[in-house]
Amino acid sequence: MQYKPHRILRPLIIVCFPLLVIALIFWILAYLEVGPNGVNQLGMLVFLVALVYLLVRYALTEFVYQLSEEGNIFTVTKVGGKLPRTVADIRLSRGDRIVRYEKDSRKKEGIGRLENYCVSLFPEESWLFLTHIDGKKVGLRLECREDVANRIARRIESLPEEDEE
Repeated sequence: MQYKPHRILRPLIIVCFPLLVIALIFWILAYLEVGPNGVNQLGMLVFLVALVYLLVRYALTEFVYQLSEEGNIFTVTKVGGKLPRTVADIRLSRGDRIVRYEKDSRKKEGIGRLENYCVSLFPEESWLFLTHIDGKKVGLRLECREDVANRIARRIESLPEEDEE
């Protein structure tokens, strides 16, 4: 099974447009030499860096989730730039779970590290894939529909007992 999340651009545009406007205001103030020029240039730079980061992370980067048919391996591939790069390659075990993501999930589930593999800034629906890596509980935030999450959960449930770690 391979799944590529659908990107929602509207929230990104709503956040990025004010950042662009504020950066332009700082640029105009620096150009007209209103106030301290260094402060205006620094303000412009800070807002442009934030804008570029958000655009690169949420408009130009994609993730592909893949659940292998043999071997019970769950892989997340980051597609952005020149080559795709595997960012998560996890062998499924009986202790893994997938739950719906909530704002307080990190505290509620006792997650040591949370990795965000969503393609939208504010996804409509996201899930947490909970696993253990090097003895620590790790959560992978995935942007997928419920049917995809259920497929992963069914695969975890169907694992034989000897795969338990």
